[in-house]
Amino acid sequence: MKQLSAWEIYLSQKMDFPFDAEIIVGDDSQLKDGDRVVVEKIEGYDDFWGIIAFVKFGKKKYQTMLSDLELIDVYSHNYKLFEEYIAWYEAVFVKAFYKLGRMHNSSNANDYISIMETEEFSLFDEDIEPVALRDVIEELSEIEGLDGDAYEGDNDDVEEIDIISEEILTDDDLCALEEFQGLSRTQLQFLCDESLTVSGSIVEKNRPGKPEYFQNTPIIKWGMFFLEQLKKAGQLKATAKGNLPLSFAQMVYDNFGYERKRKLNSEEDSSSVNKLRHLLLMAGWIKFQKKKFSITKKGEKIITKGITGNDYIHLLSTYTLKFNWDYLDWYQGVEILQHTFMFSLYLLYKKGDKFVEIDELVNDYTKAFPFIIDNLSKTYKTSDIYDIIRLVFQLRIINNLCYNFGFVEIKDDNEVRTTELFKKCYVWKV
Repeated sequence: MKQLSAWEIYLSQKMDFPFDAEIIVGDDSQLKDGDRVVVEKIEGYDDFWGIIAFVKFGKKKYQTMLSDLELIDVYSHNYKLFEEYIAWYEAVFVKAFYKLGRMHNSSNANDYISIMETEEFSLFDEDIEPVALRDVIEELSEIEGLDGDAYEGDNDDVEEIDIISEEILTDDDLCALEEFQGLSRTQLQFLCDESLTVSGSIVEKNRPGKPEYFQNTPIIKWGMFFLEQLKKAGQLKATAKGNLPLSFAQMVYDNFGYERKRKLNSEEDSSSVNKLRHLLLMAGWIKFQKKKFSITKKGEKIITKGITGNDYIHLLSTYTLKFNWDYLDWYQGVEILQHTFMFSLYLLYKKGDKFVEIDELVNDYTKAFPFIIDNLSKTYKTSDIYDIIRLVFQLRIINNLCYNFGFVEIKDDNEVRTTELFKKCYVWKV
């Protein structure tokens, strides 16, 4: 079985559970663009499907892990929109080749690849192997309006690519809108799409630099404590339900430092412990094999050498892009909060230099995405909808994401202000 990288297969998929899962693609001689494939059942969870954008490696069987796909776009409900996104991304990708070539005085596609195999390039996630680019060059050259030799062209070719990109972009309304806090519809779409990449046209995402910027954030302190204690324990035998043993779960819970002390009867009594355990599993810092929990080599390295900016960003990406936020609080109809979390960060950028009321952020969010109200009205009473949106926004965006990862200070449980860490991680271009 061959493991594919994100560049070797584009996949749209439903985020049904926060676990790694193998996607069995099968024999590509029987697959074509747009085919749906079924993912094997994992630990009793329901099957779900994905859309194959292209499969290309002869008559062999392939597999990949959801946790390895850094460029997944969640358009399972709208394949046409997914196709448009891929076309736009391919145009941007080709332009990146020219940019890289000009930086290194080269116009040869093979030179670009050699450069990317040895040097870091900010457009791409650190976990994506540049060698995979060799396998998609031919696909990229098939963009309408480009011939197979486009990669070795001159400035006229660059202008041609700009025209292609503009044709894609002008399909949307380019006017700034008040309900989007000054963004156009296109910019809002790109902002949400760019949550899947390192940097983009709306915001540049940076590593936070020195450990002192992030090592005292709640999520890092909790994660480091978990790893240290698990390393001391060696291996932990799971319960019959696959949870942490009670004594270990209680120790992790007590380390959170909550004012209200609780005696747990199970790991599942604390959503914080349960979330942390799943997050560390998905990040690859701990593992669960043969009904036992243990630390991985990556986890041991973090303990012995200290956590780095790359580790922090990896954990952040794991939480925002792979972990299913619906898993722990069970509120229905608010999945959009995760898929549009970058807009919530944009609101903090616009208004969070000084303390701003969470209610104001919630009002701004519902103006941009009013259909969240319609979604909730199917399940909850109309009189309760705003309170639910406010509660879930504070829980998922403010507390679990922004506070735990060190992006905001919280005042009186009602106001927030952005931190220096937030400003270091996100440099906005609008």
